[in-house]
Amino acid sequence: MNTDISVVGDVTAILARTTRRKAIWTTLQIAWSGVLPPHPVVFPTLQQARFMAYDAVIAGARGLFFFGGHLTQVMTPADRELGWNWVYWQRVQRPLLVELTDAAHTAALTAPLSKNQIRSSDPEVAVSTRGAGGMLYIIAARRSASSSSAPARFTGLPSSAGNGLVLAHPGNPARRVSASGGVFTDPSPFGAHNARVYRFGSGS
Repeated sequence: MNTDISVVGDVTAILARTTRRKAIWTTLQIAWSGVLPPHPVVFPTLQQARFMAYDAVIAGARGLFFFGGHLTQVMTPADRELGWNWVYWQRVQRPLLVELTDAAHTAALTAPLSKNQIRSSDPEVAVSTRGAGGMLYIIAARRSASSSSAPARFTGLPSSAGNGLVLAHPGNPARRVSASGGVFTDPSPFGAHNARVYRFGSGS
């Protein structure tokens, strides 16, 4: 049984396969009964929440819910008075949603699935390929709790793919990558539970 946070993608993929064309929404944790007292209070970090969001999307989720911001048992006294977990919002939820809803990421996340079968040389890196408006998007996440030491290499891109961009995310500015012959290598290895969105097309 998978006890890693990548179980989010596992469960989403199962539902996506069984429901076929129906849209899948995945619910992600802010808090739930398993972290309420007397259990240890555990909130996802920004890195964990970000990974789980992308892991779900790659596995087939077309929407995300976030549950537990209303649970008073795990709030600070100030938040309890206000009725919502604003500390978590400021530390994790807001930065994540700012990323997921900016123009570049919205275009990638809402684009239809592409027929291009793009694969990573790292078996721990899951990939979803989308395309719209002349752009090719590659959403990739390392599902392992350990880091890779090797550069990330992807194959199966259209032969016309050239310059690409790794979209900016918290603490990481946008940067260039380049494809040739349907292959590109990102010199930056994937860390544990790291996720990236690549964009290829006009202007990238």
